[in-house]
Amino acid sequence: MANSTSPKKGCDPFRIVSLLKSGVSQEYEKGFSLIYDCFRNDILAPIRRYPKFRREREDHLQEVILRFFVWWLRNAARFEPEKMGGFLVQISKNRLANLLRKENPEISMEKMDEIYEYTADDDRRAGVLDRLRKLPEDCRKIIAFRLEDGKTWLEIAELLGIIDPEKVRSRYYHCINMMRK
Repeated sequence: MANSTSPKKGCDPFRIVSLLKSGVSQEYEKGFSLIYDCFRNDILAPIRRYPKFRREREDHLQEVILRFFVWWLRNAARFEPEKMGGFLVQISKNRLANLLRKENPEISMEKMDEIYEYTADDDRRAGVLDRLRKLPEDCRKIIAFRLEDGKTWLEIAELLGIIDPEKVRSRYYHCINMMRK
């Protein structure tokens, strides 16, 4: 089974499994909704790299959840809830690989390996780097000095020729907020 990913805060894979085990259709629906809400971004991360599949993302998400459920019905006894996120991502990668093979049967093994090596963390990291690149240069410097070099506000102020370290601290938090927008 695939490695586990961290579900969103408040998402409990054990609760999802207990809803699915209930055998009651309303509970199944709640279980599906929780899977959708908790693991949506992780499931969609691999396919987001392929703009040509933009229109298929929602179908992809639903298909992955459906495939998980069908597998789970047959294998519930040996399923480990803490690995749910990783399992769903693996199903997502498999489906994406099938879509790419269907589109191009001659697709290279290197391209296929790229899909399987990719993680949701790569997507998040790329998004952060992209937002960081869009910041003004002083913001990039302050953030780099603080996070990469572990410098104090006073050290950063001295490096940048700013008299008041509080201004550096204030600018740092302003820059971080700019990245969040």
